[in-house]
Amino acid sequence: MAAHIDVTSTPAAAPEPELRTAAGLLARLGQGNITSSAYDTAQLARLRTPHPHRGLHFPETVDWLLAHQHPDGSWGGTIAIPHDRAVCTLAATVALAEADRDQLLAPGSGAVPVARGVAYLARHSAQLRGDPHETVAFEMIFPTLLDQAQSLRLALPYADYAWIHDLKQRKLALFPTGSRHLASTLAHSLESLDDRLSPEELTGLAGTSGSIGCSPSSTAYAHTVRPTRDGLRFLQRTLRETPDGGAPTISPYEVFDRIWVLDNLRRGGLPTAFLRPHIEPLRAIWRDDGIGMAADGIPTDCDDTAVAIKLLRSIGHSVPLEVLRPFESPRGYRTYHFERHPSVSANIHVLNVLTTAPDTHRRQITSILAYLADSRTDSAYWYDKWHASAYYASCRALEVLSEVAPELGRATLEWLLDTRHSDGGWSAFEPFGTCEETAYAVSALIAAAPRYQLSLTTEITQAIAFLRTHQDEPLPELWLGKALYTPQLVVRSAILAALTRHHTSLTTTKGPGA
Repeated sequence: MAAHIDVTSTPAAAPEPELRTAAGLLARLGQGNITSSAYDTAQLARLRTPHPHRGLHFPETVDWLLAHQHPDGSWGGTIAIPHDRAVCTLAATVALAEADRDQLLAPGSGAVPVARGVAYLARHSAQLRGDPHETVAFEMIFPTLLDQAQSLRLALPYADYAWIHDLKQRKLALFPTGSRHLASTLAHSLESLDDRLSPEELTGLAGTSGSIGCSPSSTAYAHTVRPTRDGLRFLQRTLRETPDGGAPTISPYEVFDRIWVLDNLRRGGLPTAFLRPHIEPLRAIWRDDGIGMAADGIPTDCDDTAVAIKLLRSIGHSVPLEVLRPFESPRGYRTYHFERHPSVSANIHVLNVLTTAPDTHRRQITSILAYLADSRTDSAYWYDKWHASAYYASCRALEVLSEVAPELGRATLEWLLDTRHSDGGWSAFEPFGTCEETAYAVSALIAAAPRYQLSLTTEITQAIAFLRTHQDEPLPELWLGKALYTPQLVVRSAILAALTRHHTSLTTTKGPGA
Protein backbone atom coordinates (compact mmCIF):
# COMPACT_ATOMS: atom_id res chain seq x y z
CA MET A 1 0.00 0.00 0.00
CA ALA A 2 1.64 3.23 -1.10
CA ALA A 3 -0.48 5.94 0.49
CA HIS A 4 0.61 9.54 0.00
CA ILE A 5 1.84 11.17 3.19
CA ASP A 6 2.32 14.90 3.62
CA VAL A 7 5.31 14.89 5.93
CA THR A 8 5.15 18.64 6.43
CA SER A 9 1.85 18.28 8.32
CA THR A 10 2.66 15.07 10.17
CA PRO A 11 2.91 15.67 13.93
CA ALA A 12 6.12 13.93 14.93
CA ALA A 13 9.24 14.43 16.98
CA ALA A 14 11.36 13.05 14.12
CA PRO A 15 12.99 15.64 11.85
CA GLU A 16 11.61 16.22 8.38
CA PRO A 17 14.48 14.58 6.40
CA GLU A 18 13.99 11.32 8.31
CA LEU A 19 10.23 11.53 7.80
CA ARG A 20 10.72 11.91 4.06
CA THR A 21 13.05 8.94 4.03
CA ALA A 22 10.50 6.93 6.02
CA ALA A 23 7.75 7.91 3.57
CA GLY A 24 9.95 6.64 0.73
CA LEU A 25 10.45 3.31 2.47
CA LEU A 26 6.76 2.95 3.18
CA ALA A 27 5.88 3.66 -0.45
CA ARG A 28 7.99 0.65 -1.44
CA LEU A 29 6.59 -1.85 1.08
CA GLY A 30 6.20 -5.26 -0.51
CA GLN A 31 8.44 -4.23 -3.39
CA GLY A 32 11.77 -4.26 -1.59
CA ASN A 33 14.43 -6.45 -3.14
CA ILE A 34 16.86 -8.72 -1.38
CA THR A 35 20.36 -9.51 -2.56
CA SER A 36 20.95 -12.36 -4.98
CA SER A 37 21.98 -15.76 -3.69
CA ALA A 38 24.58 -17.95 -5.37
CA TYR A 39 22.78 -21.00 -4.00
CA ASP A 40 19.39 -20.23 -5.54
CA THR A 41 20.92 -18.87 -8.73
CA ALA A 42 22.76 -22.18 -9.11
CA GLN A 43 19.55 -24.17 -8.68
CA LEU A 44 17.89 -22.15 -11.44
CA ALA A 45 20.97 -22.66 -13.62
CA ARG A 46 20.28 -26.40 -13.51
CA LEU A 47 16.90 -26.08 -15.24
CA ARG A 48 16.76 -27.27 -18.82
CA THR A 49 14.38 -26.43 -21.64
CA PRO A 50 12.07 -29.25 -22.81
CA HIS A 51 13.12 -31.91 -25.29
CA PRO A 52 14.47 -32.04 -27.93
CA HIS A 53 16.72 -29.01 -27.33
CA ARG A 54 17.56 -29.42 -23.60
CA GLY A 55 19.31 -26.08 -23.38
CA LEU A 56 19.76 -23.81 -20.37
CA HIS A 57 16.38 -22.49 -19.29
CA PHE A 58 17.96 -19.41 -17.75
CA PRO A 59 21.38 -18.88 -19.35
CA GLU A 60 21.77 -15.59 -17.50
CA THR A 61 22.10 -17.54 -14.24
CA VAL A 62 25.20 -19.32 -15.54
CA ASP A 63 26.65 -15.97 -16.55
CA TRP A 64 25.92 -14.71 -13.02
CA LEU A 65 27.72 -17.67 -11.45
CA LEU A 66 30.77 -17.26 -13.65
CA ALA A 67 30.93 -13.57 -12.76
CA HIS A 68 30.48 -13.98 -8.98
CA GLN A 69 33.04 -16.57 -7.95
CA HIS A 70 35.29 -15.19 -5.20
CA PRO A 71 39.07 -15.09 -5.68
CA ASP A 72 39.48 -18.03 -3.29
CA GLY A 73 37.26 -20.21 -5.49
CA SER A 74 34.13 -19.96 -3.37
CA TRP A 75 30.68 -18.50 -3.89
CA GLY A 76 28.55 -16.82 -1.24
CA GLY A 77 28.07 -13.62 0.72
CA THR A 78 30.48 -10.75 1.14
CA ILE A 79 31.52 -11.99 4.58
CA ALA A 80 33.05 -15.47 4.55
CA ILE A 81 30.76 -17.46 6.84
CA PRO A 82 31.52 -21.21 6.49
CA HIS A 83 27.99 -22.62 6.12
CA ASP A 84 27.02 -20.01 3.54
CA ARG A 85 30.22 -20.39 1.56
CA ALA A 86 29.98 -24.20 1.66
CA VAL A 87 26.39 -24.55 0.43
CA CYS A 88 26.74 -21.80 -2.18
CA THR A 89 30.04 -23.16 -3.48
CA LEU A 90 28.80 -26.74 -3.68
CA ALA A 91 25.58 -25.70 -5.44
CA ALA A 92 27.42 -23.50 -7.95
CA THR A 93 30.09 -26.16 -8.59
CA VAL A 94 27.47 -28.85 -9.22
CA ALA A 95 25.47 -26.56 -11.53
CA LEU A 96 28.50 -25.60 -13.61
CA ALA A 97 29.80 -29.19 -13.70
CA GLU A 98 26.43 -30.38 -15.03
CA ALA A 99 26.32 -27.63 -17.65
CA ASP A 100 29.88 -28.44 -18.70
CA ARG A 101 29.07 -32.15 -18.91
CA ASP A 102 26.04 -31.36 -21.07
CA GLN A 103 28.18 -29.14 -23.33
CA LEU A 104 26.08 -26.07 -22.56
CA LEU A 105 29.01 -23.79 -21.73
CA ALA A 106 31.49 -22.10 -24.02
CA PRO A 107 34.45 -24.46 -24.57
CA GLY A 108 36.89 -24.23 -21.67
CA SER A 109 34.77 -21.85 -19.58
CA GLY A 110 33.52 -24.37 -17.01
CA ALA A 111 36.47 -26.56 -16.06
CA VAL A 112 38.50 -23.95 -14.19
CA PRO A 113 35.63 -22.54 -12.04
CA VAL A 114 34.57 -26.09 -11.16
CA ALA A 115 38.11 -27.08 -10.20
CA ARG A 116 38.50 -23.96 -8.06
CA GLY A 117 35.17 -24.67 -6.33
CA VAL A 118 36.19 -28.26 -5.59
CA ALA A 119 39.55 -27.11 -4.23
CA TYR A 120 37.86 -24.59 -1.93
CA LEU A 121 35.49 -27.22 -0.52
CA ALA A 122 38.35 -29.64 0.06
CA ARG A 123 40.36 -27.00 1.95
CA HIS A 124 37.52 -25.82 4.17
CA SER A 125 35.57 -28.97 5.07
CA ALA A 126 36.65 -28.82 8.72
CA GLN A 127 35.28 -25.29 9.27
CA LEU A 128 31.62 -26.30 9.37
CA ARG A 129 31.68 -28.06 12.75
CA GLY A 130 32.73 -24.94 14.65
CA ASP A 131 30.57 -22.45 12.78
CA PRO A 132 27.53 -21.23 14.80
CA HIS A 133 25.90 -19.67 11.74
CA GLU A 134 24.05 -22.58 10.14
CA THR A 135 22.08 -21.55 7.08
CA VAL A 136 18.43 -22.54 6.72
CA ALA A 137 17.86 -26.21 5.81
CA PHE A 138 21.61 -26.78 5.50
CA GLU A 139 21.32 -30.24 7.03
CA MET A 140 18.76 -31.10 4.33
CA ILE A 141 20.30 -29.45 1.29
CA PHE A 142 24.01 -30.11 1.67
CA PRO A 143 23.82 -33.95 1.78
CA THR A 144 21.70 -33.97 -1.38
CA LEU A 145 24.24 -31.76 -3.15
CA LEU A 146 27.03 -34.06 -1.99
CA ASP A 147 25.25 -37.04 -3.55
CA GLN A 148 24.88 -35.10 -6.79
CA ALA A 149 28.55 -34.07 -6.71
CA GLN A 150 29.55 -37.68 -6.20
CA SER A 151 27.51 -38.75 -9.22
CA LEU A 152 29.48 -36.14 -11.20
CA ARG A 153 32.72 -37.66 -9.82
CA LEU A 154 33.84 -34.43 -8.23
CA ALA A 155 36.86 -35.06 -6.01
CA LEU A 156 35.48 -33.93 -2.65
CA PRO A 157 36.29 -35.22 0.89
CA TYR A 158 32.93 -36.97 1.25
CA ALA A 159 33.89 -38.78 4.47
CA ASP A 160 34.44 -35.42 6.18
CA TYR A 161 30.77 -34.60 5.68
CA ALA A 162 29.22 -37.88 6.89
CA TRP A 163 27.95 -36.23 10.07
CA ILE A 164 25.73 -33.91 8.02
CA HIS A 165 23.97 -36.92 6.47
CA ASP A 166 23.12 -38.01 10.01
CA LEU A 167 21.57 -34.60 10.72
CA LYS A 168 19.39 -34.96 7.63
CA GLN A 169 17.97 -38.26 8.80
CA ARG A 170 17.21 -36.79 12.22
CA LYS A 171 15.46 -33.84 10.60
CA LEU A 172 13.35 -36.04 8.33
CA ALA A 173 12.28 -38.07 11.35
CA LEU A 174 10.58 -34.97 12.78
CA PHE A 175 8.01 -34.83 9.98
CA PRO A 176 4.88 -37.01 10.06
CA THR A 177 4.98 -39.83 7.51
CA GLY A 178 2.83 -39.21 4.45
CA SER A 179 2.15 -35.52 4.99
CA ARG A 180 5.62 -34.20 5.59
CA HIS A 181 5.54 -31.86 2.59
CA LEU A 182 2.11 -30.34 3.06
CA ALA A 183 1.73 -27.16 5.09
CA SER A 184 5.22 -27.57 6.55
CA THR A 185 8.53 -25.80 6.29
CA LEU A 186 9.84 -28.70 4.22
CA ALA A 187 8.16 -27.09 1.21
CA HIS A 188 10.84 -24.39 1.49
CA SER A 189 13.56 -26.97 0.68
CA LEU A 190 11.94 -29.56 -1.58
CA GLU A 191 15.12 -29.78 -3.64
CA SER A 192 16.72 -31.59 -0.70
CA LEU A 193 14.42 -34.56 -1.35
CA ASP A 194 15.88 -34.99 -4.84
CA ASP A 195 14.16 -38.02 -6.44
CA ARG A 196 11.81 -38.78 -3.55
CA LEU A 197 8.83 -36.76 -4.82
CA SER A 198 6.17 -37.70 -7.34
CA PRO A 199 4.30 -35.13 -9.44
CA GLU A 200 1.14 -35.89 -7.47
CA GLU A 201 2.75 -34.90 -4.18
CA LEU A 202 3.40 -31.39 -5.51
CA THR A 203 -0.29 -30.73 -6.16
CA GLY A 204 -1.56 -27.82 -4.11
CA LEU A 205 1.80 -26.75 -2.69
CA ALA A 206 2.23 -23.59 -4.77
CA GLY A 207 1.01 -20.24 -3.51
CA THR A 208 -0.85 -17.73 -5.63
CA SER A 209 2.48 -16.32 -6.83
CA GLY A 210 3.44 -19.70 -8.31
CA SER A 211 6.16 -20.10 -5.71
CA ILE A 212 6.51 -23.21 -3.57
CA GLY A 213 7.55 -22.50 -0.01
CA CYS A 214 8.51 -18.91 -0.87
CA SER A 215 11.67 -20.35 -2.40
CA PRO A 216 13.01 -19.93 -5.94
CA SER A 217 15.23 -23.01 -5.51
CA SER A 218 12.36 -25.17 -4.23
CA THR A 219 10.15 -23.94 -7.06
CA ALA A 220 12.90 -24.66 -9.60
CA TYR A 221 13.23 -28.22 -8.34
CA ALA A 222 9.45 -28.71 -8.39
CA HIS A 223 9.47 -27.58 -12.03
CA THR A 224 11.74 -30.51 -12.90
CA VAL A 225 9.24 -32.92 -11.34
CA ARG A 226 5.98 -31.29 -12.37
CA PRO A 227 6.39 -28.36 -14.78
CA THR A 228 3.74 -25.67 -14.43
CA ARG A 229 3.19 -22.41 -16.24
CA ASP A 230 2.70 -20.54 -12.97
CA GLY A 231 5.94 -21.87 -11.53
CA LEU A 232 7.91 -20.92 -14.62
CA ARG A 233 6.38 -17.43 -14.66
CA PHE A 234 7.30 -17.00 -11.01
CA LEU A 235 10.93 -17.87 -11.72
CA GLN A 236 11.05 -15.57 -14.74
CA ARG A 237 9.52 -12.71 -12.73
CA THR A 238 11.88 -13.30 -9.83
CA LEU A 239 14.95 -13.01 -12.03
CA ARG A 240 13.60 -9.84 -13.64
CA GLU A 241 13.06 -8.20 -10.27
CA THR A 242 16.58 -8.68 -8.90
CA PRO A 243 18.95 -5.83 -9.73
CA ASP A 244 21.93 -7.94 -10.87
CA GLY A 245 20.24 -10.87 -12.60
CA GLY A 246 20.72 -13.47 -9.88
CA ALA A 247 17.99 -15.20 -7.90
CA PRO A 248 17.08 -14.28 -4.30
CA THR A 249 16.95 -16.93 -1.61
CA ILE A 250 13.42 -15.94 -0.50
CA SER A 251 10.48 -14.87 -2.63
CA PRO A 252 7.82 -13.75 -2.11
CA TYR A 253 8.30 -12.20 1.32
CA GLU A 254 6.00 -9.21 1.15
CA VAL A 255 4.45 -9.72 4.61
CA PHE A 256 7.83 -10.08 6.32
CA ASP A 257 8.99 -6.95 4.47
CA ARG A 258 5.98 -4.96 5.67
CA ILE A 259 6.00 -6.18 9.27
CA TRP A 260 9.70 -5.69 9.92
CA VAL A 261 9.91 -2.26 8.29
CA LEU A 262 6.87 -1.03 10.19
CA ASP A 263 8.08 -2.45 13.50
CA ASN A 264 11.47 -0.80 13.10
CA LEU A 265 9.85 2.55 12.35
CA ARG A 266 7.37 2.18 15.20
CA ARG A 267 10.17 1.51 17.67
CA GLY A 268 12.09 4.39 16.12
CA GLY A 269 9.44 6.76 17.38
CA LEU A 270 7.51 7.53 14.20
CA PRO A 271 3.92 8.43 15.10
CA THR A 272 1.06 5.97 14.84
CA ALA A 273 -0.90 8.25 12.50
CA PHE A 274 2.05 8.16 10.09
CA LEU A 275 2.21 4.33 10.13
CA ARG A 276 -1.48 3.42 10.44
CA PRO A 277 -2.31 3.27 6.68
CA HIS A 278 0.45 0.68 6.26
CA ILE A 279 -0.42 -1.37 9.33
CA GLU A 280 -4.11 -1.68 8.42
CA PRO A 281 -3.50 -4.12 5.52
CA LEU A 282 -2.26 -6.69 8.04
CA ARG A 283 -5.86 -7.19 9.15
CA ALA A 284 -6.82 -8.53 5.74
CA ILE A 285 -4.13 -11.20 5.72
CA TRP A 286 -4.39 -12.16 9.40
CA ARG A 287 -5.41 -15.78 9.88
CA ASP A 288 -6.77 -17.69 12.84
CA ASP A 289 -3.34 -19.26 13.31
CA GLY A 290 -1.39 -16.01 12.93
CA ILE A 291 0.68 -14.74 10.06
CA GLY A 292 3.65 -15.82 7.96
CA MET A 293 6.31 -14.12 5.88
CA ALA A 294 4.08 -14.20 2.79
CA ALA A 295 0.34 -14.15 2.29
CA ASP A 296 0.34 -17.81 1.30
CA GLY A 297 2.67 -20.63 0.33
CA ILE A 298 4.43 -20.92 3.70
CA PRO A 299 3.21 -21.74 7.22
CA THR A 300 2.58 -19.13 9.87
CA ASP A 301 5.31 -18.58 12.46
CA CYS A 302 5.51 -17.13 15.95
CA ASP A 303 8.10 -14.50 14.98
CA ASP A 304 6.05 -12.69 12.32
CA THR A 305 2.91 -13.30 14.35
CA ALA A 306 4.30 -11.72 17.53
CA VAL A 307 5.54 -8.62 15.73
CA ALA A 308 2.25 -8.29 13.83
CA ILE A 309 0.34 -8.46 17.12
CA LYS A 310 2.38 -5.56 18.44
CA LEU A 311 1.72 -3.54 15.29
CA LEU A 312 -2.02 -4.22 15.18
CA ARG A 313 -2.41 -3.40 18.87
CA SER A 314 -0.57 -0.13 18.31
CA ILE A 315 -3.47 1.07 16.15
CA GLY A 316 -6.15 -0.21 18.51
CA HIS A 317 -6.99 -3.65 17.10
CA SER A 318 -7.47 -6.39 19.65
CA VAL A 319 -5.53 -9.52 18.72
CA PRO A 320 -5.69 -12.47 21.14
CA LEU A 321 -2.37 -13.71 22.49
CA GLU A 322 -3.75 -17.26 22.40
CA VAL A 323 -2.74 -17.42 18.74
CA LEU A 324 0.83 -17.93 19.99
CA ARG A 325 -0.05 -20.96 22.11
CA PRO A 326 0.56 -23.65 19.42
CA PHE A 327 4.18 -22.48 19.19
CA GLU A 328 4.90 -23.13 22.87
CA SER A 329 7.48 -25.76 23.73
CA PRO A 330 9.02 -26.97 26.99
CA ARG A 331 11.88 -24.58 26.23
CA GLY A 332 10.50 -21.28 25.07
CA TYR A 333 8.73 -20.92 21.73
CA ARG A 334 9.32 -22.56 18.35
CA THR A 335 9.38 -20.30 15.31
CA TYR A 336 8.02 -23.13 13.17
CA HIS A 337 6.82 -26.60 13.93
CA PHE A 338 9.34 -29.40 13.27
CA GLU A 339 12.40 -27.18 13.73
CA ARG A 340 15.60 -28.54 15.31
CA HIS A 341 16.59 -25.40 17.20
CA PRO A 342 14.53 -22.47 18.54
CA SER A 343 15.24 -18.86 17.62
CA VAL A 344 16.44 -16.37 20.21
CA SER A 345 15.00 -13.35 18.39
CA ALA A 346 11.61 -15.03 17.94
CA ASN A 347 11.44 -15.73 21.67
CA ILE A 348 12.35 -12.11 22.39
CA HIS A 349 9.55 -10.87 20.13
CA VAL A 350 7.08 -13.22 21.83
CA LEU A 351 8.33 -12.08 25.24
CA ASN A 352 7.81 -8.46 24.25
CA VAL A 353 4.15 -9.19 23.51
CA LEU A 354 3.45 -11.46 26.48
CA THR A 355 4.73 -8.90 28.96
CA THR A 356 1.74 -6.74 28.04
CA ALA A 357 -0.35 -9.31 29.97
CA PRO A 358 2.04 -10.58 32.67
CA ASP A 359 -0.64 -11.83 35.08
CA THR A 360 -2.11 -14.31 32.60
CA HIS A 361 1.19 -15.35 30.98
CA ARG A 362 3.57 -15.63 33.92
CA ARG A 363 4.44 -19.26 33.16
CA GLN A 364 5.27 -18.53 29.52
CA ILE A 365 7.31 -15.45 30.43
CA THR A 366 9.29 -17.45 32.98
CA SER A 367 9.91 -20.18 30.39
CA ILE A 368 11.27 -17.70 27.84
CA LEU A 369 13.50 -15.98 30.40
CA ALA A 370 14.91 -19.36 31.45
CA TYR A 371 15.57 -20.24 27.80
CA LEU A 372 17.31 -16.91 27.21
CA ALA A 373 19.46 -17.30 30.33
CA ASP A 374 20.51 -20.82 29.30
CA SER A 375 21.21 -20.03 25.64
CA ARG A 376 23.64 -17.14 26.12
CA THR A 377 27.22 -17.33 24.89
CA ASP A 378 29.73 -16.36 27.59
CA SER A 379 26.71 -15.47 29.75
CA ALA A 380 26.42 -12.22 27.85
CA TYR A 381 25.18 -12.39 24.27
CA TRP A 382 23.22 -14.53 21.84
CA TYR A 383 23.52 -16.04 18.39
CA ASP A 384 20.33 -16.37 16.39
CA LYS A 385 19.27 -18.77 13.64
CA TRP A 386 17.94 -15.97 11.39
CA HIS A 387 20.91 -13.60 11.52
CA ALA A 388 24.67 -14.12 11.41
CA SER A 389 25.57 -11.23 13.72
CA ALA A 390 25.25 -11.64 17.47
CA TYR A 391 24.29 -7.95 17.60
CA TYR A 392 20.90 -8.61 16.00
CA ALA A 393 19.47 -10.86 18.70
CA SER A 394 21.54 -9.44 21.56
CA CYS A 395 20.59 -5.81 20.98
CA ARG A 396 16.94 -6.68 20.56
CA ALA A 397 17.16 -8.72 23.76
CA LEU A 398 18.74 -5.82 25.63
CA GLU A 399 15.91 -3.50 24.61
CA VAL A 400 13.31 -5.87 26.06
CA LEU A 401 15.26 -7.28 29.02
CA SER A 402 16.34 -3.89 30.32
CA GLU A 403 12.66 -3.31 31.04
CA VAL A 404 11.34 -6.74 32.05
CA ALA A 405 14.44 -8.52 33.45
CA PRO A 406 17.21 -5.94 33.92
CA GLU A 407 19.57 -8.28 35.78
CA LEU A 408 19.54 -10.67 32.82
CA GLY A 409 20.32 -7.83 30.42
CA ARG A 410 23.12 -6.21 32.42
CA ALA A 411 25.90 -8.46 31.10
CA THR A 412 24.65 -7.87 27.56
CA LEU A 413 24.94 -4.12 28.03
CA GLU A 414 28.51 -4.50 29.31
CA TRP A 415 29.38 -6.77 26.36
CA LEU A 416 27.91 -4.26 23.94
CA LEU A 417 29.93 -1.39 25.35
CA ASP A 418 33.11 -3.49 25.45
CA THR A 419 32.90 -4.54 21.78
CA ARG A 420 32.54 -1.12 20.17
CA HIS A 421 35.10 -0.41 17.41
CA SER A 422 37.33 2.64 17.37
CA ASP A 423 35.30 4.18 14.53
CA GLY A 424 32.23 4.33 16.80
CA GLY A 425 30.46 1.41 15.12
CA TRP A 426 29.90 -2.28 15.79
CA SER A 427 30.47 -5.43 13.74
CA ALA A 428 30.84 -9.09 14.66
CA PHE A 429 32.95 -9.84 11.57
CA GLU A 430 34.79 -6.72 10.44
CA PRO A 431 37.49 -4.63 12.19
CA PHE A 432 35.26 -1.65 11.46
CA GLY A 433 31.56 -1.06 12.02
CA THR A 434 28.68 -1.85 9.70
CA CYS A 435 25.62 0.36 9.59
CA GLU A 436 23.18 -2.47 10.21
CA GLU A 437 24.90 -3.78 13.33
CA THR A 438 25.59 -0.25 14.59
CA ALA A 439 21.92 0.64 14.20
CA TYR A 440 20.93 -2.28 16.42
CA ALA A 441 23.47 -1.19 19.02
CA VAL A 442 22.29 2.43 18.99
CA SER A 443 18.65 1.46 19.50
CA ALA A 444 19.60 -0.88 22.34
CA LEU A 445 21.74 1.70 24.12
CA ILE A 446 19.10 4.41 23.83
CA ALA A 447 16.52 2.07 25.35
CA ALA A 448 18.82 0.71 28.06
CA ALA A 449 20.60 3.85 29.26
CA PRO A 450 17.76 5.35 31.34
CA ARG A 451 16.73 1.97 32.71
CA TYR A 452 20.24 1.29 34.01
CA GLN A 453 20.67 4.95 34.99
CA LEU A 454 23.71 5.38 32.76
CA SER A 455 24.93 8.29 30.69
CA LEU A 456 25.98 6.90 27.31
CA THR A 457 25.98 10.21 25.44
CA THR A 458 29.50 9.82 24.06
CA GLU A 459 28.99 6.27 22.77
CA ILE A 460 25.62 7.05 21.20
CA THR A 461 26.74 10.36 19.66
CA GLN A 462 29.78 8.74 18.04
CA ALA A 463 27.65 5.87 16.72
CA ILE A 464 25.11 8.30 15.25
CA ALA A 465 27.96 10.16 13.52
CA PHE A 466 29.13 6.82 12.12
CA LEU A 467 25.65 6.06 10.77
CA ARG A 468 25.25 9.47 9.15
CA THR A 469 28.65 9.12 7.47
CA HIS A 470 28.19 5.57 6.15
CA GLN A 471 24.42 5.01 5.84
CA ASP A 472 24.38 5.10 2.03
CA GLU A 473 27.12 2.49 1.60
CA PRO A 474 26.38 -1.08 0.39
CA LEU A 475 25.08 -3.42 3.08
CA PRO A 476 26.82 -6.78 3.65
CA GLU A 477 24.63 -9.88 3.69
CA LEU A 478 23.99 -10.84 7.33
CA TRP A 479 20.55 -12.49 7.33
CA LEU A 480 20.43 -16.29 7.30
CA GLY A 481 18.23 -17.96 4.71
CA LYS A 482 19.40 -20.93 2.66
CA ALA A 483 22.19 -18.49 1.90
CA LEU A 484 23.16 -15.13 3.36
CA TYR A 485 21.06 -12.21 2.14
CA THR A 486 20.14 -8.60 2.88
CA PRO A 487 16.47 -7.53 2.99
CA GLN A 488 17.22 -4.01 1.83
CA LEU A 489 14.16 -2.14 3.09
CA VAL A 490 14.21 -3.90 6.44
CA VAL A 491 17.84 -2.99 7.10
CA ARG A 492 17.42 0.56 5.82
CA SER A 493 14.45 0.98 8.16
CA ALA A 494 16.53 -0.25 11.12
CA ILE A 495 19.19 2.36 10.34
CA LEU A 496 16.57 5.08 9.96
CA ALA A 497 14.90 3.98 13.21
CA ALA A 498 18.18 4.39 15.09
CA LEU A 499 18.55 7.93 13.77
CA THR A 500 14.97 8.94 14.59
CA ARG A 501 15.13 7.22 17.96
CA HIS A 502 18.20 9.26 18.82
CA HIS A 503 16.47 12.48 17.83
CA THR A 504 13.40 11.53 19.87
CA SER A 505 15.53 10.62 22.90
CA LEU A 506 17.05 14.10 22.89
CA THR A 507 13.61 15.66 23.27
CA THR A 508 12.29 13.37 26.02
CA THR A 509 13.40 12.55 29.52
CA LYS A 510 12.89 8.82 29.05
CA GLY A 511 14.08 6.60 26.22
CA PRO A 512 11.41 5.10 23.95
CA GLY A 513 10.09 1.69 24.88
CA ALA A 514 10.54 -1.55 23.04
